[in-house]
Amino acid sequence: MLTPAAIAALRNPTTFTAAFPNVVRELKNYWINGYAQDEWKPLSNLTLNLGVRYDLQYRSFNNQLDFTGREVLRQLINPSSRHDNNNIGPRVGFAWDVQGNGKLLARGAYGRFYQYLPQGGMRNELGSLLQNSISITNPSYPDPYNGLSPSAFVTVSARPNVNVLDDKIKNMSGDTLTGGVSRQLTANLALHVDGVYTNLRNFARTQNINQPKPAFDFTTLDAATAARIAAFSAAQLNAARPLANWGNITQLTANGWSNYRAIYVRLDKRMANRYMFLVSYTRDWTRNSVSAVSDFYHPSLDEGPDGRKHSLVASGTARLPFAITLGAVWTIRTALAYSALSGVDFTGDGTTSRSGSFSTNVSGRVVKVLPNGNLQVEAAREMRVNGERQYLLIGD
Repeated sequence: MLTPAAIAALRNPTTFTAAFPNVVRELKNYWINGYAQDEWKPLSNLTLNLGVRYDLQYRSFNNQLDFTGREVLRQLINPSSRHDNNNIGPRVGFAWDVQGNGKLLARGAYGRFYQYLPQGGMRNELGSLLQNSISITNPSYPDPYNGLSPSAFVTVSARPNVNVLDDKIKNMSGDTLTGGVSRQLTANLALHVDGVYTNLRNFARTQNINQPKPAFDFTTLDAATAARIAAFSAAQLNAARPLANWGNITQLTANGWSNYRAIYVRLDKRMANRYMFLVSYTRDWTRNSVSAVSDFYHPSLDEGPDGRKHSLVASGTARLPFAITLGAVWTIRTALAYSALSGVDFTGDGTTSRSGSFSTNVSGRVVKVLPNGNLQVEAAREMRVNGERQYLLIGD
């Protein structure tokens, strides 16, 4: 537990973030859907499913954004032009009892699906040039502003960094094709084999469209190149930006994608003779590019495999005497695909990162109730990440 004295004794912070003033964001979302579906049996052993669906996220892409006091944003965006009105998704499927005796079943289906664009991804644009967001790497401590007020610090030290939406933003869509066969082997035992292919497009993610153009030409990071990077000045950095009067322009766009292919084999025995079991194997071929674009000029670097290639799961249940039921599940699977980030600023946009995530609970206290009902909270937590001691501080 971090005490006030321990917090006061902290040194060498790695990151400081702050945002001011408070901004009220009005997010409007109209999600309109309609569908028609029918089932048809042209033969006694053949069933067809036919359907179509329409999805519309009507004028929900910050179309009503108010430019008052920030007319300069018109250089970057035109919210009134945003729309995605052609989201028509057909679906078709069949189930065929091949021999007419229920022992051999073939099935297949195809469908196109659409996903609404989450409002959380669009909220940042509403605060652009209305709210100042500060992120300082290796800040001074305990005063990260070096004696300036927060507003003065922003005024003298930064080109505007903004968050915007791509005017060509679209809803994510996906085509899914499945096919499979089920065969009854004995009265209580069946084998199932299925194949699945899913192609996702227009996956929403962010990219810095004002990233400085590449200033270094190298294939490996040697000491000399690292020294040149470290000596690269802010003036050189900004001169290499396509729009020199702006800082980072973080754009939410829809250019992510994912291709999922898998074969699923399952052997199951239903409950008989006081026991049942299921054994399944999945072979997964997934390749995608869905994370935030790390290098705007080389987006293919974010492409790679994903998921677990092999998964084997076995489970079973047995009924024992004295009304006791014994169950067990056994799983063996390959590791997730490895994704590495350099931790060095290869792109020249003034940021570095290491891939990873964690979740934690932080105990805090309410120190003030603001007039609008919001709560001002202070909290602290000590953690170890990658073998390093980290302190998470939350406060005003």
